[in-house]
Amino acid sequence: MDFSSYRFSLRHAATVTAVLVIVASAAHADSGAPLPGPVPWTWTVQWDMLLPDAQLVDFSTKLGGKLSGLRNTRFDVGEGKTVQINALSAASASDAEVIFARIAQSKPKEFVVRRDNVVFEFVGKNEVLPMIRKAISMLRSADASD
Repeated sequence: MDFSSYRFSLRHAATVTAVLVIVASAAHADSGAPLPGPVPWTWTVQWDMLLPDAQLVDFSTKLGGKLSGLRNTRFDVGEGKTVQINALSAASASDAEVIFARIAQSKPKEFVVRRDNVVFEFVGKNEVLPMIRKAISMLRSADASD
């Protein structure tokens, strides 16, 4: 998949649609790290980074479960505020359980969401917590409709 054109479409999606929905299981890059989603349509991608495969072993060791990909995406959510979503693709369901538990130990569990073998970690300052909760609600609603 050519992500250069995909990123371009993300930047302009707000002018075209009411809701930007990116289904994690359908939007995998070569490394297996999904794009985060769904997210509110007003959010725009500031930057997007795939962790090089060579570094996955180190992160897998730190988290205690094997990763097949890791993507960090920072969104501008308006008024100079940002939210970062770290999407961690686990090699298996058991790896996803371990990774979810490890991350949930270091932050409030409500900001860590597991969707199949993907763990989403939401990061932001207190001022953006309502926006993060909205994105988490959208992600869970997408799960219910699958």
